[in-house]
Amino acid sequence: MIRLSLLAACAVLCFACHTTRSGNDAPRVSPLGSPPPIAPAASDTPSDEDAPGEGTPSEDPPRRDDAETAALSDDAVDALDARAPRDQDPPPNLDGNAGTCEPRARLGVYRFADPASDVLRHGAEGRLGHVVDGDTLDILVDGTAYRLRLLGYDSPECEKESLRREGISRFRCVQHPSNDHWGHEAYCEAVALSDGRRARVTCDDAPMGGACSQDANGRWLVYVEVEGVGDLGERMISAGAAWSFTRFPSTKRGPYCDAEDAAREAGAGMWAIGAGAVFARMSESNRRWYRDRDERCAQAPR
Repeated sequence: MIRLSLLAACAVLCFACHTTRSGNDAPRVSPLGSPPPIAPAASDTPSDEDAPGEGTPSEDPPRRDDAETAALSDDAVDALDARAPRDQDPPPNLDGNAGTCEPRARLGVYRFADPASDVLRHGAEGRLGHVVDGDTLDILVDGTAYRLRLLGYDSPECEKESLRREGISRFRCVQHPSNDHWGHEAYCEAVALSDGRRARVTCDDAPMGGACSQDANGRWLVYVEVEGVGDLGERMISAGAAWSFTRFPSTKRGPYCDAEDAAREAGAGMWAIGAGAVFARMSESNRRWYRDRDERCAQAPR
């Protein structure tokens, strides 16, 4: 009896020792008999970015307020102006422009004419735009800008600088010590008489509707009749901002010569310093053709 009690006590002690081993060699038993949940490793913890439909929201695009708009560069403002519709007529601009020589008309979006493929026709109508100098400017016809060299007159030369206007870089006359006498003033006169105004072009070598010729630089050789101004060449000459260009034939030589004689007599524009002083300040190339000017004018039909 005593032996049996001793054997039973040993069995109980052995079973208890087997079920209470320490270490990692046996799983822990939960009170409910199932293994406890495994704690996730730090790298396995789901982040906000991984959660479906969640995450860090993107920032709203920056908003431009009035202060930022006011701080836009002149080039950016010109680029915005260039998107204005073309059918808005700019205000007439014949006064106050000669002092600053800053063109004010905005003509909207357009393309430049290709001298190799585009045609400017006798009688075409459009709006005058960028002015390069006293005898070279652009006309906008049906969304295309044609560079014009006006026939029958010549203006004093001037240095050019690049001007960015309406998002496009172009050249224009500037004040400079090397300018011909009255070169910059002639540019100012052309701006004042033409800026944004409606006009019609004609040429000597084509019938109505025919193609006008170009010079070696791809400029169309035309006369320009400006709405509210009249013949641009005659007005430039009358203002003392140009000479009648007798070096080449012109159907308007007679009236242009008469306008120059009247301007010289009145001391208008460049002639205010006297004819002798004007001749002395002419470039050598201009003096060469101008020597025969009076004879050619006298022979011109009136």
